Amino acid sequence: YYFPEKRAAFHNLRTNIFGGSATGSAAIENVPGESRIVLDLGYSGVDAAALANSYPWDPKYRIYSNVTGTLNGWFEGKMERYLFAGNANFKPYTPPSVAGVVPLPIEGTTGYQITPGQVRVSNGDLRFGSTHVEADGVITEKNTDLKVVMDSTDLRDAYFIYDDANGTGTFDGTLTGPIKTPVLTGDFALKNHSYQKKWTIEDAAGHVRLDTMTEIADLERVHLRQGRSEIVVSGTTALNGSPADLDIQADRVFAEDLRAFVDRKIGG
Repeated sequence: YYFPEKRAAFHNLRTNIFGGSATGSAAIENVPGESRIVLDLGYSGVDAAALANSYPWDPKYRIYSNVTGTLNGWFEGKMERYLFAGNANFKPYTPPSVAGVVPLPIEGTTGYQITPGQVRVSNGDLRFGSTHVEADGVITEKNTDLKVVMDSTDLRDAYFIYDDANGTGTFDGTLTGPIKTPVLTGDFALKNHSYQKKWTIEDAAGHVRLDTMTEIADLERVHLRQGRSEIVVSGTTALNGSPADLDIQADRVFAEDLRAFVDRKIGG
């Protein structure tokens, strides 16, 4: 105990926590009084799923990874106020089957800063299934603001954002708004996408603003290539195709490339 600083310090602490372990030091400031607990810890094997109720989003989206890293920061009261920062290394494990839960077995690393209702990630380099994401920014339940670079060999990984997600693709832009139904704005490329199981879009690339809540996409000079044909599309469309207000420029169109989209044989 340090006087007159009114500070108690504890070193070489070891404890088991959330399925893993933590070591380091702690201090209690302003003792006696309204104290603040200051932590400087390293942790290993912590089960991220056990922290679901602390996520700044709906806990049904649950991270199934064991986490190793560092944590520095403080909290007051019964965690009413806190600030923690450090780094985390995620190692995924096979998630259990839980009704109503969206499992997210994540692999990778990130820096982080956590305050009530908010997580700030820095140099995030994460993999989820066949999808690789680099991210920097803020995650909250309603006002997320992330810079995202994504590439995926199987976009079905994103089924919990858009249930008809499929094919392969890339995205370089921002993810903003509610984390459950974000707005994606940026440049994209999409290949071999099965549209409503009716036809396949071979290759599309351009700029998009996609509101996943309304499922409305604003397209800017999106190049669609099908076989030897290519068109350029701009405008607004619902993901199900109606309503749509689109400007279409036909650079080159060959009849055989249209057969997949109509019910009759055409030539020319």
